[in-house]
Amino acid sequence: MVDATALFSLASGIGGALIGGIAGVYGPGRIDKRRRQHELELERSRRWLEDQRRRQEAQEKQEATAREEKGKVLEAIQESIACIQNWHRRVEFALLDLKANREIDIAKFDEMAEETLQAVVRAVSLLGTDGDRPSNEAAISTDERRPATFTMQDLTLEVRRQIVSPSDSFNGLDISVRAKALRDDLMKALCKEREERTDLRPIATGDHVIAYMGRH
Repeated sequence: MVDATALFSLASGIGGALIGGIAGVYGPGRIDKRRRQHELELERSRRWLEDQRRRQEAQEKQEATAREEKGKVLEAIQESIACIQNWHRRVEFALLDLKANREIDIAKFDEMAEETLQAVVRAVSLLGTDGDRPSNEAAISTDERRPATFTMQDLTLEVRRQIVSPSDSFNGLDISVRAKALRDDLMKALCKEREERTDLRPIATGDHVIAYMGRH
């Protein structure tokens, strides 16, 4: 009769061998699968980080371009403000000289007018490049919504004609009133444009804004 203990020992040995064999076959496969999954996760993480880096670089470049464009606009507005003030003074001086029958240097007068008009046009053309504003002269026009540069040119030409060929019908007072009104309208509009692009706020006013406060 076969010894039962011996049979049990034999069965246990065969079972252990089978289990060991199965583990030997399937164990490395599972390890390899987990390794591949880990590598895929690492690759996905690397791609995500690379995408985030590219997005950040693109955003930083866009912001730098916007800051540069904004700086150009603010510089043009500041130049235009200074030129408009100078234009008004020159027109007033010319009117006083005409009234006193003093000689006026027409070349210098023309140079002043050209410089002023170019500065205002430059500021107007740049107003539409900062944000979603339309690139037109509506932002700095007279009350009649006529482009300000047209009105400035008309007033300048009226004074110039009187310098070159005096006329008894010339109304210097009317020119003075219109020139001052145009200057005030332009100063108000351009200072508003500047305030909207910075955190500056006027702290004193007269005929025009004379001081600002805010970060520099």
